[in-house]
Amino acid sequence: MMRRDPGSSLALQSSGREHHKHVLGSLAQRVRVGLVGPGAAVGQSVRFGGGPRLVTASAPTPCEILAVSDTALSRVAEQNPKIWRAVAKLLYGQLRYALRFGADMLTLPPAQRVAARLSDIAEVTSRLDALPLSQQALGEMTGLTRKTVNAVLRRLEADGVLVCDYRRIEIRDVDRLRYIARLST
Repeated sequence: MMRRDPGSSLALQSSGREHHKHVLGSLAQRVRVGLVGPGAAVGQSVRFGGGPRLVTASAPTPCEILAVSDTALSRVAEQNPKIWRAVAKLLYGQLRYALRFGADMLTLPPAQRVAARLSDIAEVTSRLDALPLSQQALGEMTGLTRKTVNAVLRRLEADGVLVCDYRRIEIRDVDRLRYIARLST
């Protein structure tokens, strides 16, 4: 799924390990913004969203994507309001997440920002044993340098919150990670 793709459908990941979400920044560079797993919406309906796709989604491992066309979404809305409400709830959740992500990027210090992103990613990829993330990728997702991310990860590892390996982060205590993410600044 590519940003500005003229295709018009809601895309849901039905299987596979992980999926990376990218946005194109104002300087025309790709920025990784998330990692999601099965059950996640990785694209939006162009017709119902009011413009071109906003993200590019890529998968480093094979996965299946279910594309629900705008026509099918319209039929669902007319014929089964209960399912339509579930779709609306999913989209509202994505909006709430995006707004919180923006606020976190603007207000949280580095340790809390890294903890917030890792706990969010752990929630949507709960079936994975470990997060397939490099320090560089996590830096892109937090707006921090790899060096800063490394220092934060080392502190979290020393505290027993997680274990780092090459391009892999295993979260050992997600509740503690969430607590660190929400400490008042």
